[in-house]
Amino acid sequence: MGYPTLEEACEQEDGFSITRAPHGLEVRRIRILERLVSLLLPELLSQIELPPCKIIISERSAWQGMTTCIPIKGHAPSFCGLSLRYRLPYIALKEALLSSGSFGNALSTYLHELAHMFGGDRSVSFSHALSELMTITLNKSRLIATCEAQWNSSEGGGGRG
Repeated sequence: MGYPTLEEACEQEDGFSITRAPHGLEVRRIRILERLVSLLLPELLSQIELPPCKIIISERSAWQGMTTCIPIKGHAPSFCGLSLRYRLPYIALKEALLSSGSFGNALSTYLHELAHMFGGDRSVSFSHALSELMTITLNKSRLIATCEAQWNSSEGGGGRG
């Protein structure tokens, strides 16, 4: 009949953000983020798996990144004295964050979304988790610089593993 779907209408009016699977260079740059996080947070990743990363389709979306928080029932793993409160089924980033020269923005957004395992934006546990993540990250400046160089290389940090 030619009418847009509800999702299409909401997307056109910035009603909510729709995601897609990453492709091409996005996949390689997401792998760089994931490898870096696995090196920065081995204690955390010994208890949980990183959620898959998706791409936010609309560049007009209000958020640079987003996730959904699913409450953990029963015994929850902990990290830096904080209990994980939520399981994240995905982390989504805007496509523009995965461009050359955007490594710092991509990493900070990715870590922000990952910290939602500990709470919502205004919670004390989320704030504490962000502080812990910043401390860990800043103490690994050489590793960060290496990953940023891979990110900005013409191959986008290509290769496997």
